[in-house]
Amino acid sequence: MLVVGALIALHLLAVHEGPRWASPLLIGDWLFTVAFALGVLLYSLDLGRWVAAPLLGLDDDALLERLSAIGLGFGALSTTILCLGFLRLLYPPVFLALWLAYTAWRRHQLWAIVEHGWDATAHWMRSGFPTAPNLGQRAVLVV
Repeated sequence: MLVVGALIALHLLAVHEGPRWASPLLIGDWLFTVAFALGVLLYSLDLGRWVAAPLLGLDDDALLERLSAIGLGFGALSTTILCLGFLRLLYPPVFLALWLAYTAWRRHQLWAIVEHGWDATAHWMRSGFPTAPNLGQRAVLVV
């Protein structure tokens, strides 16, 4: 029943939005958007941990530490982009070179963050999704 409702909703949305919206290429656009957002979070967390290492770890709350690191890293990332704009260096090759250099330099820390996130998600799934017991709550968490 749920699948039929979803198909009807997709059909109505495709009719309303036109064939461009119903294109399989749009799925790629959405997947790229999700991957880009996850990448920004990953690099913000690592950058925040690196920049604000003396400030983090003062409390025993791991969630607060990670959220603070993400916020500080996102601020540092935004400030770097702003400075590149002031220097008139807002070009894709410059971003690509900086991203590759940072990734090569911090590859071990980045991989540790990815592994920890993967292990934490697997542990959460094995424990039966204690914070989101039904499908609706899991969908909200994903969004």
